[in-house]
Amino acid sequence: MKAQKVVPAAHLAADDHARQKTAPGVARWLIHPATHLALILIIGLIAYSNTFTVPFMWDDDSIISTAAVTDLFRFLSGEGYAFNQRRFIGFLTFALNYHFGGTNVVGYHVVNLTIHLMTACLVYVLASITFRVPFFAHRAPFSQSTVIFIPLFAALLFVAHPIQTQAVTYIVQRLASLATFFYLAAVISYVKARLVMVESDKQQTVTGDATATGNNTTYLSWRMIGWFGLALACALLAMHTKEIAATLPLVILTYEFFFFGASERKNRLLFIAPILMILVIFISPVLLGKPMAEIMSAVDQQTRLQTMMPRADYLLTQFSVIATYLRLLVLPINQNIDYDYPVFSSFLVPQVMVGFLLISALLSLAVWLYRKSDTQPLNSGQPPLTVHLYRLIAFGICWFFITLLVESSFIPIIDVIFEHRLYLPSIGIFIAVAAGGALLMKRLPSFMYGWVIAATIIVIFTGATNMRNRVWQTSISLWTDVTAKSPNKDRAHDNLGQVLSEQGLMQEAAEEFKKAVLLNPDNHFSHYNLASCLALMKRPDEAIPHFLRALQLEPTMDTAENNLALAYLAIKQVDNAVVHFRQAVKINPNGVNFRNNLGSILHAKGSLGEAIPHLQKAVELAPDYAKAQHNLGKALLAAGSIQQGKFHLQEALRLEPGNDRYREAVTRSGIN
Repeated sequence: MKAQKVVPAAHLAADDHARQKTAPGVARWLIHPATHLALILIIGLIAYSNTFTVPFMWDDDSIISTAAVTDLFRFLSGEGYAFNQRRFIGFLTFALNYHFGGTNVVGYHVVNLTIHLMTACLVYVLASITFRVPFFAHRAPFSQSTVIFIPLFAALLFVAHPIQTQAVTYIVQRLASLATFFYLAAVISYVKARLVMVESDKQQTVTGDATATGNNTTYLSWRMIGWFGLALACALLAMHTKEIAATLPLVILTYEFFFFGASERKNRLLFIAPILMILVIFISPVLLGKPMAEIMSAVDQQTRLQTMMPRADYLLTQFSVIATYLRLLVLPINQNIDYDYPVFSSFLVPQVMVGFLLISALLSLAVWLYRKSDTQPLNSGQPPLTVHLYRLIAFGICWFFITLLVESSFIPIIDVIFEHRLYLPSIGIFIAVAAGGALLMKRLPSFMYGWVIAATIIVIFTGATNMRNRVWQTSISLWTDVTAKSPNKDRAHDNLGQVLSEQGLMQEAAEEFKKAVLLNPDNHFSHYNLASCLALMKRPDEAIPHFLRALQLEPTMDTAENNLALAYLAIKQVDNAVVHFRQAVKINPNGVNFRNNLGSILHAKGSLGEAIPHLQKAVELAPDYAKAQHNLGKALLAAGSIQQGKFHLQEALRLEPGNDRYREAVTRSGIN
């Protein structure tokens, strides 16, 4: 039996020929994928052209302050995997950035933007190859304009939309964008492998020999294996970049169900790739050295992040959060890096109910569209294009909700909302919107009107993204924006205070810290920051109560003990200073500054026998610490250990040859 001839999906439908009136030469240039990819890159570069000098912000400290990340050889020797095995690949890219560029932010932003542009190109590829799957190829042909419009518009929405700024401009959120890149690469590779399987089946059907082993069949088999292998490799990379990749098998199974369908279920390899991906995701930690017992133990702790929030409260809150996400995708105004978002504990709260109803409506729409596209006969009067695109819209909606499962379900995370969490889910919405746009274009007098509307949207989004990136130009501008939008959130004021103090604006910083303390009197960080700021402003009597409150809330703050002791010294309360220096050393015996400060004050009180061991420990811990060498030398001289004392004084001068005080001490000790 001969196989039924299939009209390629890219062929034009007869009723669309009248709409394709561009000159042939121009048309070929405009419809070429290379042109589309170039346009995507240009739009992305314009949108993010002002981000290359954006400084390190907030959690970016986890890059530049982590020893394993700032030393590539230590990172590769095993410390990097031990530091964060679930995000090893992402932090490997940071380690490479630091190795080749240090703290120069330009290199980090070049990599972040490159990842974003490549991911946008993969969105284009995914939407394009979807038109080659059996669901589309086995039905009536549809217009070339549709085949061009949907992938291009979806990719342009993705690359230009301002909601992506947090995942691109915020350096550390490369974890989200890079995981999405690998995620898409895995899905595309899987689809390519399945298309090869479909092609192989067609050839066997035509020849009538299911066991054909000709050269072409062998070639197709190797291609299929290669694509499946690439899909698994990308799945593994995605899983070790960020935990959002856990939804990848479910997305692939959904894609399989939506677009390859029952006609292909006879293939025994149908579910091998998704199942293998599931095994990779859950067993890879074991293969890379983590015992399964450790993974399975303490499940509650493994599925929550920095919070003991009840799972039910987090889930209820996410109903409202998802509604906010959808609003941001449609109307991206009042964007915020740190939302002041309430946690809800009741379903009857209006925000929760509205969010639940909106989610239910969208999921119901996806089910209705799927069933409509599955059951609607092509001769029923419905245009073939409508039947096709109903299915694509339904898949986009499902993609959105599936990819949100890790961060917007029952797994509590300390921060209930972040814009970068939309980076992967937004792909589904953008594909659905592009497909819906193609349906609307059918109602317009000309496709050109649709292209003008789409271009206008992209221009607006590109400008909005560039404007949003201006807020990221300095830490002060970013946190000023946050405090304006989250005025009742103590963390916003605390962070603004920190960046103001780093710029030497101490009075302004103190005002922000005071606001943070008023908003949350039980935040020990805010009390500590306010006290430190006041101490630097030479107001130790005002600083001391806040240091004491910080220690009352968090007794293990060694730096608070040390700085409180310094504040007591400033008001001549030496005995209180000694008490708190001792406590700092007790909390952190390896604190070099704490040892040096305690030894120095004990020396000043005449307790040389107790002072010298602390100073010796400080020098042992940090031989290059000139101040400790100097203080130890003075203490040893006072104790009668002349030669040892002179040695340490000389070491201090060697370490800081320009220090006049050290030079004077060496001269007075009689060292030649």
